[in-house]
Parts: sequence; C-alpha cells; structure tokens
Amino acid sequence: MQDNKIKKTTQQDRIFNYLVAYKSITNVEAYKRFGTFSLGRIICALRKKGFKIETVKRKGLNRFGDKVHFAEYVYKGV
Repeated sequence: MQDNKIKKTTQQDRIFNYLVAYKSITNVEAYKRFGTFSLGRIICALRKKGFKIETVKRKGLNRFGDKVHFAEYVYKGV
C-alpha cells in the first residue's frame, strides 16, 4: 500500500510564503493572519535555515493614539 499522507503546512511555512509574496511582516500582521504570538521565534528559525530577513525598527501610534515602537521583518532572499 502506498503512503498518501499530505504534509500539513506549518505556521513557519505559511509565514515564509507570506514573506516571499509580500516582502515584510509585523507581529500584528502575524497574529491577525496566522494566529501566532511567536513571530520572533519563527523569524529566528528561518534565519537559521539561511534566509536573509532584516529587522527594521518602526514607530507608530496604537489604537489609543500612544506612540509605540515595533519591529517589521523584511525578507531579503536566500
């Protein structure tokens, strides 16, 4: 009998595919789109696999109008 298992995509796979398609992601986007609170861990794992991902520090406002700092991860290729 042949093994016809379909490999389930992981959060890491989905985030990597998103980075390739859209070139960047933030923690808020990762939570909204993929339900993950651990984007930093996933980015670290992708970097260990040899992917070049730059961390860009950003400033903005939260929903209350307070100034906030956050990271945007930008895909730079292999």
